[in-house]
Amino acid sequence: MKTLLLLLLTITTYSQEVILSAGSDEYSIGQIFYISPEGIQQITIKPTVWVTSWSEGVPDYSLDAIIDGNYSTSVNGTIIANSLTVNYDKSLIINSGTNVTIQNEVINNGTLIVENNANLIQVNDVLNTGEITVNRNSNELKRLDYTAWSSPVSGPQTLVNFSPLTSLNRFYEFNTTAGTNGLYQAIIPSTQNFIIGKGYLIRMPNALPLIGYNDGLTTMTYNGIFNGIPNNGDIQVTLFSNGGQNSYNLVGNPYPSVINVQDFLSVNRGLIGGTLYFWRKVNAAGGTAYATRTNLGGTATPSSETPNEFIQIGQGFIVQSLNTGTTVIPNFFTNLMRVPNPNSTQFFKTKQVTQKDRIWLNLTSKTGVFSQTLIGYISDATLGVDSYDGKYINDNPIALTSSINNEEYIIQGRPSFDATDVVPLNFKTDIAGEYTITIDHSDGVFASGHDVYLVDSKTGIETNLTIENYNFIADVGVDNTRFLLKYQKTLKVNKPEFNKNTISVYIKNGNLYVNSTEIYINNIQVYDIKGRLIVERKNVKSNKTILYNLKTMYQVLLVKISGVNNEELTKKIYINSL
Repeated sequence: MKTLLLLLLTITTYSQEVILSAGSDEYSIGQIFYISPEGIQQITIKPTVWVTSWSEGVPDYSLDAIIDGNYSTSVNGTIIANSLTVNYDKSLIINSGTNVTIQNEVINNGTLIVENNANLIQVNDVLNTGEITVNRNSNELKRLDYTAWSSPVSGPQTLVNFSPLTSLNRFYEFNTTAGTNGLYQAIIPSTQNFIIGKGYLIRMPNALPLIGYNDGLTTMTYNGIFNGIPNNGDIQVTLFSNGGQNSYNLVGNPYPSVINVQDFLSVNRGLIGGTLYFWRKVNAAGGTAYATRTNLGGTATPSSETPNEFIQIGQGFIVQSLNTGTTVIPNFFTNLMRVPNPNSTQFFKTKQVTQKDRIWLNLTSKTGVFSQTLIGYISDATLGVDSYDGKYINDNPIALTSSINNEEYIIQGRPSFDATDVVPLNFKTDIAGEYTITIDHSDGVFASGHDVYLVDSKTGIETNLTIENYNFIADVGVDNTRFLLKYQKTLKVNKPEFNKNTISVYIKNGNLYVNSTEIYINNIQVYDIKGRLIVERKNVKSNKTILYNLKTMYQVLLVKISGVNNEELTKKIYINSL
């Protein structure tokens, strides 16, 4: 039967497109066309069958691939085809590191397995038939650690069926409207199936016969197994928001293939913020639980790598809704986001066409604190909020960030690099003590050796971070004026002083008070007039301290004070009464 068709054709052979208009010409259903130098050419779709070899040659978009034997992509080669059918009692194994790309539907009547770090990619929005198996491994985790999962298939697979050895009260969904930043709330895993495009936080198995695992000493990879019909085409997602901080939603990659971060953010521009948050926190680790990613780059956590330009199969992640109330987005995920030839196996690359000059800074402490922030320069970034900026999710009271519109950002994109630029940094902590700021890694002009200076306005110290790390003492609190990042050495720095004008010493109610307005105090020694040591306080590491219940019969005391800059000062105190 012949039919008049209006066809929009993607021309793969010559990377062109053509519209064939209905008119006097007649075209048969089941034919496709492409432009060649000789004009419009017709291709009739026909099958090529694999038993031990292809009956009509290696498939491409002009052939339907039919598996009527046992096929392994690592042995027999990857597959590109118009459609894919696996016959009854036959098998197709898509091995790790390989891809199968199908223009239209996938029909599985036998066994189809997508191994860890493999990809089943589809181009058109069509329905699939038959259940497949998708294997996805977690990171190395300990017993009480979690992973945010999302299913790449549809079907009656419950959460407990996916992770049967996880404690039943350790399966969570994210309640956007609970608390300042939302809240993970336990759900009943035995009745909850995976919802397409939604993420779930699931703890590791509660007990395993692995030496050290039950004690929390040994890590292991959880081998997640998804069974169902492969998801394909436009995926609808519903986002919730009460406005402001109550707008975070846990979603997830719905496909048995990786998706591209930049494409995902582009499709959803104006609907979600430009930051993706990936849960990756080893239990009780210091610092934020979320690795972040924007179009500029990513930042790591104490327990993760830096997220790259792909969202892996099975990966759940958090986005921020920009609308208030309930928003249904019919094409939140689309096949256009699926990557035909990913070169990454990371569980969390878009082609770089623009120069990026980026520097990653780490804040650490001896107690295990870790916070990473990214400052980057790219031509179309602005000093305001744009797709390159990543807001700090503010789930931890210790952080090194930068500021845009008086809000904390873990990633900041700025216009093309200018060596005269100065970037104020934010610092906050709820634990007083010693901290270190270092360069984790860099690229662009910074990888070529350009100097990066950190200025501490509290101590007056200017440190070239490309040469050495910077160690400092901090009190509990928020300090958004202490640190500056710059790229040219200051010609003259007003160095804080440690002298009689900046140090005060006095006694009140039998207690000795010592205050320093500029330099932190390190040690204090109190002597009598004959030079005998009465009391000593070491490692003060603060700009003020009190020596309580000072008992002495002498009327004159000598107080020797040393600062963290190794300068010393001695003050004489006259005591009229104790």
